[in-house]
Amino acid sequence: MGRPPSFTPEQWLEAVMKLNTMSDIEVAKELDVNQSTIYRNRLKPEYAEYIEKAEQYLDNLAQQTYTTALNNWEIFCKIPIIKEWDKILNIRRVTDARKKSVKKSIWHLCKYLKQHPSRLNVKEVAEFVVKIRDLYYEGKKQPYGLSYSTLREGVRSYFTLVKHISGEYLTQLGVDKSELKGSGIFAKQKISPEVRKEFEKALNKNSSIYTEYIELLALAKWMYYTATRINASLTFNFNERRYELTKDIWMFEVLDKGEKGGKLWEKYLTGFALKEFKEYCSNRFNISIDKLETELPKKTNYLFPSFVSSAESGKDGIVREVYRRSLIKAGLPYKNFQPCHIFRHTFAQDFLRATEYNYEQCASLGGWSTTYRLKKHYGELGKDPKINALRKAMGLPVEEEYFELNWYGATRIEKPYKCPECGTQFNKLLGICSKCKYISDSINKWVNPNYEPKSK
Repeated sequence: MGRPPSFTPEQWLEAVMKLNTMSDIEVAKELDVNQSTIYRNRLKPEYAEYIEKAEQYLDNLAQQTYTTALNNWEIFCKIPIIKEWDKILNIRRVTDARKKSVKKSIWHLCKYLKQHPSRLNVKEVAEFVVKIRDLYYEGKKQPYGLSYSTLREGVRSYFTLVKHISGEYLTQLGVDKSELKGSGIFAKQKISPEVRKEFEKALNKNSSIYTEYIELLALAKWMYYTATRINASLTFNFNERRYELTKDIWMFEVLDKGEKGGKLWEKYLTGFALKEFKEYCSNRFNISIDKLETELPKKTNYLFPSFVSSAESGKDGIVREVYRRSLIKAGLPYKNFQPCHIFRHTFAQDFLRATEYNYEQCASLGGWSTTYRLKKHYGELGKDPKINALRKAMGLPVEEEYFELNWYGATRIEKPYKCPECGTQFNKLLGICSKCKYISDSINKWVNPNYEPKSK
């Protein structure tokens, strides 16, 4: 004989109706049993009828005008108008993290105003948002869950997509999309090659197991070489997105932020970046390197499987905290920084420097909708490249920098070269003196392999 059940289906349903939630964690506390016991019992055939009753009960609560039951997140998500909003967000390919963020902002708003979401008045909500905005700019505390930046985004999303209010009208009411204070303050932040080297050591110490370490290090390098945000990186799925794995180039289609909602971006790995990533995949998934292109999608759905559940549950703060501690230990010189997003900033800075500030290419490969956002928030042109560009345009000698997008760093400087004919300084690699048109031996040799330098 087995052990008698510690509770009956009727008691389970009674607990659900008392708590207004089907959460195994909450019900387990109420019934004073283990969470896994609740889960196993719900799978039994005799519970099907009671689960149906519980779902019907929660649906009925969601149909009502505002009640304290709507303070429960699970019930709030069952409200028809919120379900409709969720469908629209899915169609627009909004990422799960962003979707949860905007929906929770409206949830907190409804709780604060004690209003059912279907009864929210645009003018009243706009007045409230303006009050929160004033608190924000005055540096005062904002109500829990109602920070100005998140609330503004949620309100604009809800009223434009569900209530069909124009964004222009919301702007007139004060719910605008203007830049927030301090916008762009992280634009020039980056992780130097020296700090990256120390970061690897610190990350090893902060990781509990070796598998976790190699995955977190590979994730950091992936974000550096592809400029992909943390959630988009963790949730890439071979079964849901396009990919092309060839010997020399790997392409992954990731769902990341776009100008409006989510957007699919093609991210590439090649050269030494691909070589390192292949070594990681071979080690992590136990596949020989020569078989990765065919076997990797069969062996795993995700590139970084240990942290997928964190991303899907919105608890990617685990990764952020490990990176934060490791970067501080490595000597990152900033007091305030974004521990995952800083890799995207570093890509922008390094890629732009390596391509003489080609913003179009950087935006296309890194995943920026406009070059304006790239310049404003990630890679504003500094003084030195401006002066060098001006000197080059005027035919003046400049030190030519050769820089690579490389995790370990690779830079060399070519000093100006003095023309042996007229004494004018110019870059020897350019090959031709701007004044007397002297052609260097290297260029002559390139044009004519049989060329012999003049004897001095």
